[in-house]
Amino acid sequence: MNWLKRLFARQEKADEETPATREETSTFLGFDVKVIDHRTEEQKQVAEEGSKGIGVDPETEALIPLLTSAYEWGKRNGFPVFEEYPHYEQIRLIGKGINRKGGFEAMQRSYYYIHAQSSTLGGLLESFWHLIGDWRR
Repeated sequence: MNWLKRLFARQEKADEETPATREETSTFLGFDVKVIDHRTEEQKQVAEEGSKGIGVDPETEALIPLLTSAYEWGKRNGFPVFEEYPHYEQIRLIGKGINRKGGFEAMQRSYYYIHAQSSTLGGLLESFWHLIGDWRR
């Protein structure tokens, strides 16, 4: 029976360490969908501040016209693999600079700022920055 007590004691400890989740229901394509947010409070704060432009690297502004142009180019050319875009290296260079100055959190802030302007451009940025530092699609 001691093994059972130890097992549940470990689970209670894990539950205490797990970030609080927020659960809400949204409608998607006419269906009610349950959305669960597992981010920590710190991660939520970074997202909120970044979307408002708080603490965003100044180079982020240069990304908006580049990403807009990249989207238009991709649309005209059938959305090829990202490495084929003429904007690819320049967008990655800015991402590497942001990562070098402020790390993953700075990249997140920039992403949330761009995404708040346009979810399409945010999606592009997510892919262009794949494997810069800790960034993953």
